[in-house]
Amino acid sequence: MSKIKMKHIKKRYDDKNDYVIHDFNLNIEENEFIVFVGPSGCGKSTTLRMIAGLESITSGELWMDDKLVNDVEPKDRDIAMVFQNYALFPHYNVFDNIAFGLKMQKHKKQFIKKRVEEAAEILGLTDYLKRKPKDLSGGQRQRVALGRAIVRDAHIFLMDEPLSNLDAKLRIQMRKEIINLHRRLGTTTIYVTHDQTEAMTMASRIVVLNGGYIEQIGTPEEVYNTPATKFVAEFMGSPPMNFLEGSIKNNQLILHTGEVLGNLPTTFNDLEKVDIGIRAENLTVTEEKQGLMMTVNHVELMGADLHIHGVVNGKEITVREDPKNKVSVNDTLFLKTNVENVHLFDVQSGKSLFEREKVEV
Repeated sequence: MSKIKMKHIKKRYDDKNDYVIHDFNLNIEENEFIVFVGPSGCGKSTTLRMIAGLESITSGELWMDDKLVNDVEPKDRDIAMVFQNYALFPHYNVFDNIAFGLKMQKHKKQFIKKRVEEAAEILGLTDYLKRKPKDLSGGQRQRVALGRAIVRDAHIFLMDEPLSNLDAKLRIQMRKEIINLHRRLGTTTIYVTHDQTEAMTMASRIVVLNGGYIEQIGTPEEVYNTPATKFVAEFMGSPPMNFLEGSIKNNQLILHTGEVLGNLPTTFNDLEKVDIGIRAENLTVTEEKQGLMMTVNHVELMGADLHIHGVVNGKEITVREDPKNKVSVNDTLFLKTNVENVHLFDVQSGKSLFEREKVEV
């Protein structure tokens, strides 16, 4: 089994009135790498646990290929799960930790030895098979947890924040290893994280969750370049998208302070209030004394980028610039943007106005 269909899935705990997952719908194709991303408490781990069978489904249908699995036991779902805390047995060595599931399934010793050695070779653990978890680094422990999933030969991998306990350098390294592992094995993978960088760099498609609702499903490029809601625009991307208040009149985009940003590329009705989103890389510092006036209050050198933080019309703004540009705190800068690069959001619903135009056509 490697295809998953989630139809109108809802989750509510017995002691609570409100749902923690609201009408979750998603089709996952064979060999996809799907990432659930969102802030703490948004429902991503709960959804993963429902797929695993570790949480019951209040209503809706969960299909794996052509089989309804709502009431199927976790051990019969052909899945392998990798947890945040590794869940290794401290008194077992690496070999026995990786082999544990196969031993429980009562496979023959020679089969187990072959599968464990193959997984260890893939993960670079061959020299560590006799060590105990306490003698391993965090990255090596996570590889052992991955090895236990690999030997199961399951058709679906579920990963719940597997890298969150690692330091920044190890996280980057393990991201690459998991992506390479996915390419090599071709296993359908669902990966949960609160880290939007992990989502952007690993996913074939991203599911952005907020408060138990799906905000958007799309490729990393779609989610970043055409966010469906203001929440997605703020959450996906580092630094976060900048927001200014404005209005639309005669198809011109006007800030609430009166500056005209320009004519919009799409035809809109007049709107008294609109949230204007601009990515940091779509603002440029100009030597001309016109455009958006910013007072600089903080400068961060990020290596290849310079992040300039300041205030425009009372709003905190971040600009991504070339580090060659010398900028200091308290400087006054003038910023320009191309109107074609802005994002517009409904003030009440938070939905993208561009998205709404596309839906109505």
